[in-house]
Amino acid sequence: MDNLARLHRPAAAPEHSSGQVVEARDGRFSVRVRGEFVSCARAASCLLEPAAGDRVVTYREGAEAWVLAVLDRAPGTVTDVVLDGDATVRSREVTVTVSAPKGVRLESPEEVRGDGALPRGGRARGDHGAARAGRGAHGGGAGAAPPHAGRLDQVIGHFTQTVRSAMRTVEDVDVVRANRIDYRAEQTMSLHGAAAVVTAREVVKVDGSQIQLG
Repeated sequence: MDNLARLHRPAAAPEHSSGQVVEARDGRFSVRVRGEFVSCARAASCLLEPAAGDRVVTYREGAEAWVLAVLDRAPGTVTDVVLDGDATVRSREVTVTVSAPKGVRLESPEEVRGDGALPRGGRARGDHGAARAGRGAHGGGAGAAPPHAGRLDQVIGHFTQTVRSAMRTVEDVDVVRANRIDYRAEQTMSLHGAAAVVTAREVVKVDGSQIQLG
């Protein structure tokens, strides 16, 4: 009878506790719970990656344990939101905003891509921004061009840029294809090259109050 009672002894009930992360390594977290060290995985709903010193909520069921949430952490600890596998941040109806007072950075060893269109009269603006890609970057409706990229492709419906001073250096060939091109300078316009060729299928016009050749 005693053996039968032991065979039907109920398993330990699931338990919620709080504790402190002692060590974080390879996706596992050693948490001190009431003097006991518990090896935990990070729960899928816990997007904030636990760090050593964090006070966390743990959940144990049988031999398995998870960190459910980070309750508190030391000031200055980097907040690291980690998503396993492919992930999407999406709003079903309204706008998603990513904002930071000192800068927003996008980094990828392969590709940074933005697809979309600006609303009528909309602007893409920033005092300082950075986006980096190892293989390439693609711009949609609006986006910051990466300062270092192997290749940059942009398809933009309308692009307006206003700067105080701009300089561009092209090491090889600079090609522009357009239906109409209009360059205007309030003061001096200078075109110089080892050889300069101006051709037209119909009319070449040179007009000015004074024209000097040679």
